[in-house]
Amino acid sequence: MSIVARCRLNTEIICEKTVEKCPVCNLPASVMPMSLHGQITGCKYDCSRCGTFHLSDGAQRALLIHQGARIDASLLSHRIRKMQNSRNLHGNPVVMYEADLSTYVGQPAPSPQEQADNLILWIGLKQNARPEAWASSHAGALAALVGAPVPLDQPHEPGLVSLLNQYQAVKYQRADLFDADPNKVQGQLSFRLTMKGWSGRVPRSGVGAVGK
Repeated sequence: MSIVARCRLNTEIICEKTVEKCPVCNLPASVMPMSLHGQITGCKYDCSRCGTFHLSDGAQRALLIHQGARIDASLLSHRIRKMQNSRNLHGNPVVMYEADLSTYVGQPAPSPQEQADNLILWIGLKQNARPEAWASSHAGALAALVGAPVPLDQPHEPGLVSLLNQYQAVKYQRADLFDADPNKVQGQLSFRLTMKGWSGRVPRSGVGAVGK
C-alpha cells in the first residue's frame, strides 16, 4: 500500500480534502493529508464527534492494528475530544503519535458513573457560575466529552440518550440535578444545573477535567 493510500484509512483515493470516516469513531469526517518537506506525515481529521485532531502516519497504522481488540474506541474518542479543551494546548492542534496510542491499550472506557459525573462537571464548567446560563453542545461532541459509548452503525448517540434518560427518571423523585431546555437550537442540547446540582456534584476544583 502506498504512503498516499496509507494516509487515508478508509479510502482508496486521496485529494485535497474529502469526506470519509473517522478512524476513531467511524462516523463521517473530513480528512486532509499533512506533509513535511513534501512527504506525507499523517492526516488531519475533522469529526463531529471526536473534533479536530491529527494522527501521524505511524499512529494510523497502529490504530488499524489495535483498535477494537486492544484500544477502546469510546475511550479514545473521549480522550481526543477532552484534549482539545485543555488549556495547555495554547491554540495548537491535538496531535497523536504511535507512542501516544500505546498508552490506551487495554484501558477501559469511562464507566456509567464516570460518564454521569463528567456530564455534571461539563454543565457546571460551561455555565461558568452563572445559574441563568445554558450549557449547549451537539449530541456527538457531548457524548465524546462525557465518555458515552461510540454508536455502532447508528446516526444517533444511544449511549448519551440512555444517560440522559437516567437523570430524567430520577427527576420525578425530586433528585434532579439539572434542567434540559426543550427548545433545541440548531440541533444542540442545552442544560443548566439546579441548586442541587451546584451544591452536590460540582466541586470547586477539578471542573476543568472534562473541558468545554
